Amino acid sequence: MKRVVLTQNLDEKSYVRRDYQMDLSRLKRTFSVRVLRSPDIRDVTHEKVEDSVIVSDYIRENELGESSKIEKGKSYKLLDIKVDWPEHIRKPKVGLTVDRNSRPHWVKYEYFLKKNEISYEIFEHRTSDWLEKAKRYDLIIWSLDVGPWEHEEIKRKITIIENNLGIKSFPSLPEIMLYDNKLMEVELLQLYKLPVAETFISHSYKEIMETIPKLAYPLVSKMSNGSTSEEVFLVENPKTATKIAKSSFSRYGRKTHWPCYRQKDYVYFQKFIEGEKYDLRIIVSANMITGYFRDCPEGDFRASGAHKTRKVDIPIEAIDIALKVFYEISNSSIAVDMIKSTKGEYKIIELSQFTWSRTPVRMAVNGYPGFYFLHKDGRLEFMQGFYWNEEEILKAYFEMNYLSDPKSWKEQYILPVIEKGKLRKDHNAIEEERY
Repeated sequence: MKRVVLTQNLDEKSYVRRDYQMDLSRLKRTFSVRVLRSPDIRDVTHEKVEDSVIVSDYIRENELGESSKIEKGKSYKLLDIKVDWPEHIRKPKVGLTVDRNSRPHWVKYEYFLKKNEISYEIFEHRTSDWLEKAKRYDLIIWSLDVGPWEHEEIKRKITIIENNLGIKSFPSLPEIMLYDNKLMEVELLQLYKLPVAETFISHSYKEIMETIPKLAYPLVSKMSNGSTSEEVFLVENPKTATKIAKSSFSRYGRKTHWPCYRQKDYVYFQKFIEGEKYDLRIIVSANMITGYFRDCPEGDFRASGAHKTRKVDIPIEAIDIALKVFYEISNSSIAVDMIKSTKGEYKIIELSQFTWSRTPVRMAVNGYPGFYFLHKDGRLEFMQGFYWNEEEILKAYFEMNYLSDPKSWKEQYILPVIEKGKLRKDHNAIEEERY
């Protein structure tokens, strides 16, 4: 499905929230659900994925800086993201679930499975006979929908298929427990002494009331579930913090943007970090590393959800932090969101287990799209090309969980790098004539 890109005469705020093809369908669904009181059932999007793509249809003006090497209207071939699968290791039979996002995960997972000649079937997990159908597969790949009710359903079913049926799952149970769970993210980062922004989390009303006067303001209040800066608020003083706490511990909890979900009986107060007006996302998928900057809109401190991205070279200090997070927490892929303080320190603010693809470009160096490939000696070799993020994630999963095991893989490829601290960039592979 072709997206509409920003042109210089379009208002940026209207552009970043929508594209023309989706407006009408959203309006119809909103009218049907809110006015006619019809069931809120989303249609499945069958977005076509091919070997080549007109990349400029997905890239906003100046997203890759002023030196973008992408020509508007030109079709580019995607990289062949394949697993080097040994003949003696049997490939699993996969059950692939279908999500109902406007930019769906499942079509890109399907594209990867076809390219890698991995046998699969569409697995309808929402029906009453899902358990019997699940028994046909060695691995179930979950294409995650948006919404805590969807996540609760998937968590329950992953628990059963892994613990009781012995079937593998992507994501695994520990990964789905961490997904979209800001409370657990912070607690794990604190456990491994990783540089997470100072955060106060408590489910004790008594402790919260005693602590609020002692906290340094401003703070950032967050709900555990949610993305794109939903339920993220600046807390200027103890009075506002008290109001949030009382609302959370009220009979019905604190109202959120989710129509059927509330923040109940906890607070999440994170120290507001004075620094650059952006956050930085680093994505580590096995030894493929990418990342990009997300700029804050004028007058706002929140970058996530504003869709003001800059896909330029990423700092090596931030890559080092993301690799340490990956080593301790992830078994395939993880995105680490950071803020750079006025002291020049990178502090982790959130994690994300799975990121969706708006574009086949994740990062760029001097306008050339590509990714860093991590070698055992710490060399970050920049490699050019276009690909979908879902391909990168599945490749990492199969290599770490089928051709090896996550612990052994990380000890072989990641541990020597983070112990020696010898990361260095290699841009020798950039070939201008390719573009």
